[in-house]
Amino acid sequence: MTKYDKLRLYLRSRDSNEVVLTYSQINEILGESNTLARWVSQQPYAFWINNIETRPHARTWVEEGWSGKYLGDNKVQFTRKITDEQPFEKVSILIDPLISLNENEFIAAKNLSQRLSPGFDISIIPGLDKIECTRLLIAFCELDTFHERALQAISHAIKCRDTLRKLEGVMFVPINWSNKRETELMELSQIFHSIGVKTLCVKFPKKTSLRYY
Repeated sequence: MTKYDKLRLYLRSRDSNEVVLTYSQINEILGESNTLARWVSQQPYAFWINNIETRPHARTWVEEGWSGKYLGDNKVQFTRKITDEQPFEKVSILIDPLISLNENEFIAAKNLSQRLSPGFDISIIPGLDKIECTRLLIAFCELDTFHERALQAISHAIKCRDTLRKLEGVMFVPINWSNKRETELMELSQIFHSIGVKTLCVKFPKKTSLRYY
């Protein structure tokens, strides 16, 4: 993990498209061992430039689709980049005839799609025996099948890693959930992120909101 990974995860979990944080709030997010360097306060405008070539630390927010702007008075504004394209309208759903998305799942998938690249495809497990490479994977599961579904999703991400349709997001749709599964997913999230999955979340029954990891 890099020094600013906690800030990356914080921005990834935001539902709003704009966030203003003070230096104190950023330091609280980063933790005691990773606080902003002293020179950031001395050269704030230089630090928050959105150029990953000259400012490698800017990858923290740029790779998540945000731009940073120093507002003065030790405050930074992060703004999510919104495209004019409507990626969800271009989705082709690769799905087993016996499985379909209900309204809540459809809305959740639509919300999640805004975090991914435009023009992506969705695949769903359990479903087709042979899943084509997609950018969003929706995994239905129960308590006793979650681990199996998670391994399938990891395998799928590895398969898609070097293709044009790199897997960017995984949405688990559990019928039931537990603290044990919560802990397991938090541990697995590091594996997902290390193989290129930017967005990992769970959609709980009867809700359209998502919990991000």
